[in-house]
Amino acid sequence: MVRYAADTGFDAHAWRLVWTLTDDLNRRGLWQDWVAVGRIAVASPKSLNSDAATARAHRFLAFALIRLHLLDRTETYLSHTFGLHTATGDVARHTHAHSATAYVADRRGRYDDAPFHSERASSLFRSARHRAKEANALNSVGWCHLLAGRYDTALTRCREALTVFAELNDRTGVAGTWDSIGGTLRRLERYDEAIDAYRTAVAGYREVDDRYLQADTLRHMADSQQAAGCDPEPTLREALVILTAMGHPDTEELKQRLAGSSHHST
Repeated sequence: MVRYAADTGFDAHAWRLVWTLTDDLNRRGLWQDWVAVGRIAVASPKSLNSDAATARAHRFLAFALIRLHLLDRTETYLSHTFGLHTATGDVARHTHAHSATAYVADRRGRYDDAPFHSERASSLFRSARHRAKEANALNSVGWCHLLAGRYDTALTRCREALTVFAELNDRTGVAGTWDSIGGTLRRLERYDEAIDAYRTAVAGYREVDDRYLQADTLRHMADSQQAAGCDPEPTLREALVILTAMGHPDTEELKQRLAGSSHHST
């Protein structure tokens, strides 16, 4: 449908269709498809002479590339996004770019850069009174502080995010924040609390049918179970079922981990 719209001259419809499809493709783990339609979206607004549309299309594609860990390409598209949003004065979308840049900095291990972009995003969303997006940014801030080893600050920011998400009845946000809290508690070696936090996160992701994040959080929970001296194999097998159904590339890595776990238990 997206390709047809672009090929028949309905460029405005093409990039808006991508906007509509983004959440569904992300949750279902269809990231190659997301990249494919994202590239169409990037090409479509050029005929519209619209900097705002072009900036959004670049941001959609950057988010898809993040999921595939193609970080060099991601940074290229984010750089274009920052420039275009600055030119158009679109503060809200500029803030989304800060959030994505924080994620890339996190993945690259630039832990001093990541909190800056996340804090900036949180501040901008707060000023614009976008409470759900502010909470997302707060959770990101917490995660960045977690990776930098500042666990008390991480817990504080994540709990602030959790309060907002709960007030808004944002189940995805609540689940994601419990995952971050679980990660912080695991590093503090509070394993039983971490396992409970992860279990809450998995239940939340199951409610919204986010299959990849269910599996990802199950793997995190298995780490805490193993550290606590419990058997992580049932949890890992549950994650494997999900990833196998998705055809996800992490399946082989998880199979190897399970093989190692079974070997050690015999």
